[in-house]
Amino acid sequence: MIRTLSLFAAALICLTIFITTSAKSENFNGNELHALCISKPNTWEKGFCDGYIMGVFEGMEMMKLKGSPVALCIPKNVTSKHILDVVYQYIKNGRAEWHLGGAHLVNRAINKAWACHKR
Repeated sequence: MIRTLSLFAAALICLTIFITTSAKSENFNGNELHALCISKPNTWEKGFCDGYIMGVFEGMEMMKLKGSPVALCIPKNVTSKHILDVVYQYIKNGRAEWHLGGAHLVNRAINKAWACHKR
C-alpha cells in the first residue's frame, strides 16, 4: 500500500513537471526514458522512470473511465511492478522506437500486453 502511494505521488510529481515544462511529450523521448529506467534501484532516476510510467498508465485508466475508447483488459491481479516490468522490457527490446515520445512508448507497451481481444 505504501509503495503504491509512493508510486502514485511520484507519478503526480512527474506529470506536474512535464505539464509545466512542455506541452509536447516528444520532448522526453525513449532514449531519455530508457536511460532513466536502467538506473540503479533506489535512485531518483529510477524513481522518476517508475513514476513516469505509472503516471502514463494512470492517465490511460482515467481516459477509459471518462468514456474514451481505450481498449485495455488488464487482469485484476496485475501489480504495478508487473506493469513496470512489461514497459521496461518493451523499451529495452524496442531500440528502433527510442526516438518516439516516452508516453507513446509506455502506451504502446501497455496496449501490446493488455489490449482487449475479441473472441
